[in-house]
Amino acid sequence: ALHDADPVARALIESRPPVSLLRAASGDADRFAELARSSDVDRLNASLGLWRGYAYADVADVYFARADAVRFAELRIDVLALR
Repeated sequence: ALHDADPVARALIESRPPVSLLRAASGDADRFAELARSSDVDRLNASLGLWRGYAYADVADVYFARADAVRFAELRIDVLALR
């Protein structure tokens, strides 16, 4: 099945028996965290501009996402307090 997939999609999957790994590109969450660590008000405001609701809201109760969901929520609270 994977060998029939689009080449771009195939590049996102790394097979390491007995599992396969999905390579995810850096996205808004990583950019938010980077900007939120700044002391510059413009960067803090830019980080909040990326916020579109709770991180991983659709899977926040699943063990693999819980820690990151909490981390991003706490980071957002920190940013709001610093602005």
